[in-house]
Amino acid sequence: MKRVFSSSEVPELEIIRHMLEEAGMPCELRSSTVLDALGAEPFHAELWVHHDDDYPLARQLFESWTRSAHKHSPA
Repeated sequence: MKRVFSSSEVPELEIIRHMLEEAGMPCELRSSTVLDALGAEPFHAELWVHHDDDYPLARQLFESWTRSAHKHSPA
């Protein structure tokens, strides 16, 4: 199991999780630390792929999605 990405933007992670699962890569969201969940720090969630072999393609899809998202966002 490998971590693909960490963010405080949980909706963004949900979109990417769905995209990876649609591509046949089982994955899950996790809280990065117990302190995050308790609100002691800014909350960060992590997106993990279950199979290490999926990591390179997961990163490639994630990077492609983020480039596209930033290209279409207002400046």
